[in-house]
Amino acid sequence: MSKETALKSAEAFITRLDAQKRKIAPFVCFYGGEPLIRFGLVKNIVAFFEERFSGNPQYFVNTNGTYLTREKFNFLRDNRFMVRVSLDGPKEIHDRNRKDLFGEGTFDGVIKNLTELRKFDERYFRDYVSLSFVVSDPKEIPLLNSFFSSNFVVRDIPKICAQISCKLLKNPELSKPFSERDLQIVGGDYTKFVSSVETSSSIDHPFNFWWAKYLINIHRRPLTNLSDEIISPNLCIPGAHRLVVHPDGHYGFCIQGADTFNIGDVRRGIDYEEVYKLIQKTESMLSQRCPSCWCARLCPVCPAKFASGTNLSHSLLDSICLDIRRHIERSFEYFIRISRDHPEAMDKIVSSEEKRD
Repeated sequence: MSKETALKSAEAFITRLDAQKRKIAPFVCFYGGEPLIRFGLVKNIVAFFEERFSGNPQYFVNTNGTYLTREKFNFLRDNRFMVRVSLDGPKEIHDRNRKDLFGEGTFDGVIKNLTELRKFDERYFRDYVSLSFVVSDPKEIPLLNSFFSSNFVVRDIPKICAQISCKLLKNPELSKPFSERDLQIVGGDYTKFVSSVETSSSIDHPFNFWWAKYLINIHRRPLTNLSDEIISPNLCIPGAHRLVVHPDGHYGFCIQGADTFNIGDVRRGIDYEEVYKLIQKTESMLSQRCPSCWCARLCPVCPAKFASGTNLSHSLLDSICLDIRRHIERSFEYFIRISRDHPEAMDKIVSSEEKRD
């Protein structure tokens, strides 16, 4: 992305905030590729927001960790950057998944940089740094649990986990699907962990991300009757709640579906006609399902998850709905078990998430 495109998009963002008279601080996220390769551009954008916005902008960077070097530490800390680093587990797993341009694994460099950042400022590290990792083989879950729970550098910071989608791989054999038994093992281990008297924070569990938000939503769920016209309440409005700017300046509506829909660009602004079409299509598809679905209020479905090219896919939505219902059903099972046997564990989960947010 050029400096001109970056600053034009930043200017447009602030103009929209001013026009909406929203009294919230902008949350500016840097994704890639690897955004820290263009560290100078990141500094330009931050300087622009600090100069133009009177509040306290928030910043986030998603990095593979290889460019997270000491000369960047002061800048990231002083500007309150939330830093998420990709680390897929112990060396043998991470280096298989994440290689540099020369085909070499990156584990040693990432761990070195994380260690240096922790030494640089322990409090900043614990409050602002998190990890993301992917699970390519459920048989490796015990290794992941062991590594993330025992490694002194990363054991006590939040972790975001996901499974590699076979559809995104040139070689689908690199990722093995989770079975019901695999998920039961992970969920059972999580409930045992948060129920332990020795556990003070749920975020220390590597798979907290899979369960905590669902358990909290169940814990706080409304107990009133459902509306006949309910559509998933967790949907965001494309271009309003978040906006993705591509290197060429065109707009996407979500980082998860950034490559699927073009809803404008930095020159023309947001294409409200395209946004309206997307909302209409989404509502049309969900209105056929959500009113009769028992988990509609708890559902995190997003059009980015069932987008295919420039269309929304009914078959993808069928698959996603099934997966979500199964996950929420399991979450209810664990919620009942925790609430019955160890009610204090829900307090740990809630307080851990509130502290993280």
